[in-house]
Amino acid sequence: PPGYARACVCGAEVDQYGVHALSCAKVNGRSKRHSAANEVIKRGLVAAGISAIREPVGLCEDDNRRPDGFTIDMWSRGKSMVWDFTCVHSIAKKHVKHSAQEVGKAAEQAYKEKLAKYDDLAKEFWVIPVAVETHGAVAIRSLGFIRELGARLAAENGDARSTSFLLQQLSVAVQRGNSACVRGTVLEGSRYADCWGSDFSAV
Repeated sequence: PPGYARACVCGAEVDQYGVHALSCAKVNGRSKRHSAANEVIKRGLVAAGISAIREPVGLCEDDNRRPDGFTIDMWSRGKSMVWDFTCVHSIAKKHVKHSAQEVGKAAEQAYKEKLAKYDDLAKEFWVIPVAVETHGAVAIRSLGFIRELGARLAAENGDARSTSFLLQQLSVAVQRGNSACVRGTVLEGSRYADCWGSDFSAV
């Protein structure tokens, strides 16, 4: 409602637009969004005949880094693929200036950061960041990966719409995660809970 304002679970102010929620580090909607998107990618790989696992252990032995997924089967040119999904808020303070100038700029920056994070794995694996934005933009090379996976799905199942379906599934995962983020800023039992609804199972 107009004039609506309250404190988020992290202590920051939340207004009626819910913008803060999409970049808040303390709402559990982020993990829901992250998990759902990675499950879409894994299911797509498996359906395309490529064995894959989530959160592989031991790839980064010297630290606590853990990419989101790994293909047991070869992805291309004799190398397995490591992927890492990230969803950045298009108009977070860090990104709003660039997002206003160019659509997808935040996703492109996130892609580069993920690529640099796992640079040491690039000699042995294909490192593919899947970088998207809360408002829907996808990094160009991430989109290239999705299209490649869609083409492999189409070759496997004979459905030329496979890429479109894959993009739709990722979009739904992000949108449901965004909804969970907004709902997650409301403290349980808060008098504001009814403003956003309380059926977390719906997302």
